[in-house]
Amino acid sequence: MALGDYANSRGAADMGLLPDHLPGYLSVEDAKARELFGKLWGSNLPPAPGLDSRSMLQGAVTGRIKALYVVGANPAKHLGTAGAERLGKLELLVVQDLYLTETSRLADIILPALSAYEKDGTMTNTAGEVQLVRKASDFMGARSDFDILRILSHQLARHGLGQPVRLRTPEAVFEEIRRHVPGYRLDWANLLTGRAAFSVPELNTNGHPAASVSAGAIYSNNDSLFTSGSLTPYCRMIQSLREAEARS
Repeated sequence: MALGDYANSRGAADMGLLPDHLPGYLSVEDAKARELFGKLWGSNLPPAPGLDSRSMLQGAVTGRIKALYVVGANPAKHLGTAGAERLGKLELLVVQDLYLTETSRLADIILPALSAYEKDGTMTNTAGEVQLVRKASDFMGARSDFDILRILSHQLARHGLGQPVRLRTPEAVFEEIRRHVPGYRLDWANLLTGRAAFSVPELNTNGHPAASVSAGAIYSNNDSLFTSGSLTPYCRMIQSLREAEARS
């Protein structure tokens, strides 16, 4: 069980955020899986794996990568002074986040995002339990991550870049996930009652998961409670604890 850095790290991996996997941990080398999601997304998917986070940041620092879109992460804090300065010299750096982090301060464009308590959707915890998230109220200005990416996809499509996201609500997104992602064929009505539903990875004939995560795809950030995450560094009460002072 991998203890991810953020609350929904497991959910992100389940949805295909790993560089060599599609949603449901289907391999990008699987022609049938590429065809399935290619039809769903209106695109031809390449069989070669993408770059992991370390490779992307290394490429940005060396100048091999010219543009970077950072969502809910703060890599400048972990790169050191020289690396952060080089990150700021990219031809384009877009940051989508809740706070003005060290990375946000280097960005050419900042897209303010809502927190988990300000938007609807679901999250998958480390154990694979899917839970419903409901916003406390409506807020002006900032947008949910889903809305930002959806609006951006339509703007890019107007310039002939990719396909627009046609789904308009988190419920519609979950329905697409439920129908197409292995292990997520869950009952929406059950989630509405406030219960957690277990996502179950599909098994092969040997009783093992149908796909495994390659070595090195998940690694420790070597952070503590007081330096990692998106919320704790900005909580004055946590920063006032003696443990936090010792860390600094």
